[in-house]
Amino acid sequence: MPIGPWFSARQDTLREIQFWKRGIILLYAGEDCVKCKNHFKPDDDIVVCPICGAPQHRPCYKEENVCAFCGNEPGKQWKRKPKQVITPAQPGVQADIRAAGEEAGGKVACPWCGEMNEPGKKFCVTCGRTMREPQVQQPFQNMGQGAVNEETATMYGFTVEEQIDGVKIADISRFVKNNAISFIVKFKAMSMYNRIISLNFPAFFLHFLYFFYRKMYKLGALFMAIYVICAVPATVVTFAGIQAQLAGVPFDYNAYAVWMTLLDVSRFVMTGISFIALAFTNHWYRSYAFKHIKHAKDDFASDTAGYNAYMDKKGGISAIAVASVLGGLFILYMIAVSVFLVPVILPMM
Repeated sequence: MPIGPWFSARQDTLREIQFWKRGIILLYAGEDCVKCKNHFKPDDDIVVCPICGAPQHRPCYKEENVCAFCGNEPGKQWKRKPKQVITPAQPGVQADIRAAGEEAGGKVACPWCGEMNEPGKKFCVTCGRTMREPQVQQPFQNMGQGAVNEETATMYGFTVEEQIDGVKIADISRFVKNNAISFIVKFKAMSMYNRIISLNFPAFFLHFLYFFYRKMYKLGALFMAIYVICAVPATVVTFAGIQAQLAGVPFDYNAYAVWMTLLDVSRFVMTGISFIALAFTNHWYRSYAFKHIKHAKDDFASDTAGYNAYMDKKGGISAIAVASVLGGLFILYMIAVSVFLVPVILPMM
């Protein structure tokens, strides 16, 4: 493999890692390391406990290879320390404030738009922004108590008004919902470095199921059709082998020589399809998401309910679609069993 393309791909991966670090640092700016109790700095290497969510310096974690907050035992949950508005002494001085959502009637207010959401929601049902408390920089002295500056409020390390190819990050978060931070980072890197290749490992292993999961039904149907066609030689050879075994006769390889060749070809095709899905799924999903976001903005500019309904319909995930596809494939498989094996099994009963 030529060193040039490999080095370029490696550089792009390193840039994506830098975006991740940027998002992590800004997400926990102003917090303290649970081990050494020192404030996080812009150049700190921060790790987050997957059990309790506590942030800490990587060297602090490596001292004992265990979370200093929960000890890697379930039961404790780290929470942000309360923040108060700090009025800057003079214009141009940055202040860190957080507008915490208040609970009312068992529901939690979105810290961005004030809409009441059910507890546990990661994203607001109205504005689609993260339910995490927003980080805001206040550059002007005359900003009121608790005021939120839309231009500097951050989401995943980016300002909420920042755009990727003309689409606001807040709208991307609203559309993608699950695992939005991962896609925002990848979309940003793809846009900045003008590339369409971006690795998506779930699509590599699941291909057509992943497309149905992300509501890209046309792509899912196309990849599923390729999968079904490629599965035909394997099904024929497998059922023929079972038939021969049940009949007590040797498997006639010569009679199925063509099917054996097609089986090898289908394996090669499926491997290629998996790598295509690995490399281009993020590009396809970005095109799909941006098209529908722009469509929603154009058609429902003054209709909030219609906008939310459209974004919910086209965006997010669909476990029902995945279950339906799996159910359909299972029925198709049972039909194949009834056609190929039942006639052989019944006379033996």
